[in-house]
Amino acid sequence: FVGEQAVTDTLSPILMGAPHEEDRWFLSTQVVDEARHAYFFARFFSEVVHEGDGLGEVMTRAWRWTASEAYDQVFGPEGALVATTEAVRLDPANPAGWVRAITVYHLMVEGILALVGQRLVLRLLRRIDLLPAFRAGFTAVTRDESRHVNYGIWALRRAVREGHEGEIQTMVDATLKPCL
Repeated sequence: FVGEQAVTDTLSPILMGAPHEEDRWFLSTQVVDEARHAYFFARFFSEVVHEGDGLGEVMTRAWRWTASEAYDQVFGPEGALVATTEAVRLDPANPAGWVRAITVYHLMVEGILALVGQRLVLRLLRRIDLLPAFRAGFTAVTRDESRHVNYGIWALRRAVREGHEGEIQTMVDATLKPCL
């Protein structure tokens, strides 16, 4: 939930700095996906986990559950996700900054953290046959995340062909340890 909220809040600069029309098309659909995911989790937390909590209380509680140095290095106010997307916001015409943000966002956050964790949770919930309605919604979220990761891989392949392999490597090196 915290991850979905964080990416909802930080995706817009990547959309605005997109170097190609195809990127803008895809990223505009992803903005909607991420907001829908955050809403899904907010409803689950406020209607099931802590019934009656408003969005502010749900977010405060969820942030407490994720408090760790590694999580802050990726999602915190000074973390890699905020830093790279803020750099794109400040200089949207810089393709190297955009590639760094796509690497953190789509490869590290969506690919390593979200998709791997979501598939694990879904396997466990299926195995013990728990929370069928949540599983249905979470399966839809996971399908969207797979599409986001596929887009990121496509965009980063093009970035390598355009000479940005160094930016990708820099961000993987900087974020791999906290992501793991």
